[in-house]
Amino acid sequence: MVESTNEVTEVPSAPQTLAGGAPPELPKEEIKAAEFKMPKNNQESLSMCKWLKEQGNEFYKQKEFQKAISKYARIRMFSKVLLAEEAGDHMLSMVAKAKGEENEKLTEAENKEIKDIVAAGNLNMSICFFNLKNYPKSKEKASESLNMKKSIKAYYRRAQARAYMKDYDGACDDLKSAIKMDTNDPNDFQAELIKYEKYAKAARKSSDDKLRKAMKGGLFGGEEPKEEKKPVAEESKEEKPKL
Repeated sequence: MVESTNEVTEVPSAPQTLAGGAPPELPKEEIKAAEFKMPKNNQESLSMCKWLKEQGNEFYKQKEFQKAISKYARIRMFSKVLLAEEAGDHMLSMVAKAKGEENEKLTEAENKEIKDIVAAGNLNMSICFFNLKNYPKSKEKASESLNMKKSIKAYYRRAQARAYMKDYDGACDDLKSAIKMDTNDPNDFQAELIKYEKYAKAARKSSDDKLRKAMKGGLFGGEEPKEEKKPVAEESKEEKPKL
């Protein structure tokens, strides 16, 4: 049901499963202490990214969403060097090389893993912000996750955030993208798509009605604008078109 305010009155609860699956056992205390130190090499950066994601997942399970966000957000600090090197930009590794520290390149599998971790961290932040009712940030983090890796969950998270922001057309676009990735549609996104299309149609109708009302009364003081008639004398002076 769509109310006259065009707000989403009933949005199915979004899947709250975190990206990346269940975390393994927590790392040793020395890994925890390294969180606030500069990593010595790429392997240490990768290990810290894994650990931060696991810590964020633990806070999420306790519904400590802000603390979870703080862990997921720190993944960026440890991953940017790895992502830059994978893209062929070695500038960010110059400090480590200047110190004479060994900085072995990541394998192809490790490069894929760091991308998956960054995408999962952003997606999990999107879920946390959604639970905190910060829908713009939820949308932003879902978009960052999609920029790193296309996924059904990320499209769905962004669709939910957009719906709560009354961007029903955008929500429909994301649901269509999610369905396109898996045409079997096991989550029945098609049902939500139909619902949001109705919301979008109602929102457009309401917007058109308000515009017509403004044109009729609000902008012109309650009267329709009248066409101004030219004086007869002025009309007679008008130049006739040349034949």
